[in-house]
Amino acid sequence: MRCFAALLPCVSCSLPLSGAASMGAPAVVVRHDGFVRRDKLWRGAGLALPVFAARTRNSVGVGEFLDLLQLIDLADTAGMRLLQVLPVNDTCVYNMWWDSYPYSSVSVHALHPQYVALRAMLDDLPGQEMPADIAAEIEAARVSLDLESVDYEATMATKRRLSRRIYDAAGHKSLQTKAYKVRLHGSLHVQTGHCAQTHH
Repeated sequence: MRCFAALLPCVSCSLPLSGAASMGAPAVVVRHDGFVRRDKLWRGAGLALPVFAARTRNSVGVGEFLDLLQLIDLADTAGMRLLQVLPVNDTCVYNMWWDSYPYSSVSVHALHPQYVALRAMLDDLPGQEMPADIAAEIEAARVSLDLESVDYEATMATKRRLSRRIYDAAGHKSLQTKAYKVRLHGSLHVQTGHCAQTHH
């Protein structure tokens, strides 16, 4: 079973934790703004790394959010029960390598676009496949950016360009889906408050 407890807020998992039964503690860990509270002390093995380091054969330039699924499975197989990642918030200000520093976020809500998995951007649209020419460009980018070190600027330029192409080809259809409308309705209070603060 996959666990995003250390990755996303308000998400829990049901993986059995080492010693949980003997301690009488529940077998659920919930990430909550940097700390975990439990009635009893909990000990367990884990892994800490930046998402960009979790590259797989499918990654374009850096490790991506979807690559964490394989890492979670590997950690589970190895008996680990915690995955900690560096901040994943958007840090794009200068459009150069300075933006790669993960502790200079420009938003607590926006995720960094370098971690988007281009190959999966249309997965939520029923019956919509990635256009063949864009799929070929993604594959070419994957090969050219499969370097020993991360080329942050080239990766970001490629992901911005291809994300725009994907959206122009079919992404606008996502604005009509029920899932999008539910998310939009649920976040209107955040957007309204943000706009009120920034435009006064």
